[in-house]
Amino acid sequence: MITKINNTTFSSTFKVKRCLVINFFILLLVFPELAFTQNLYRHYAESIYYFTKYIHWPGEPEELVIATLGESPLGEELHILEEKLAGEKKIIIKKFKSVAEVTHCHILFVTSSMEHDLKSLAVRAKNEHILLLSEVHDGAKKGAVINFVHQAHHI
Repeated sequence: MITKINNTTFSSTFKVKRCLVINFFILLLVFPELAFTQNLYRHYAESIYYFTKYIHWPGEPEELVIATLGESPLGEELHILEEKLAGEKKIIIKKFKSVAEVTHCHILFVTSSMEHDLKSLAVRAKNEHILLLSEVHDGAKKGAVINFVHQAHHI
């Protein structure tokens, strides 16, 4: 009788896991944007790393600080860069939730949730030698030096 209970428990657990896996794949088929979004921010992080190889800051700092402002999946993707070097510089990743929190950084990615602060940040970025990146609609017109634009699953 114990064996039957264990078999039933095992069988039902297996069915639940199988249902979860099937549901996950159905979600990806129905909502391909979920997969695209994950890859989108990974491409942003790779692009930012590529930029670090060709940009030089005044005073040639020993560390290169890359930061995000606002909530974004990019913050998680950027942590991969902490294991790499930008030339000979160690990469430090920071996350800021508000403009008031923004301190010393070399590259600042402004998320779409912080669009209203982009123009004021542009003035500050110019004075403090910060490369200002954005995913905001018309971000370049609002002061971003590099604006990531994605259309039809392309950056």
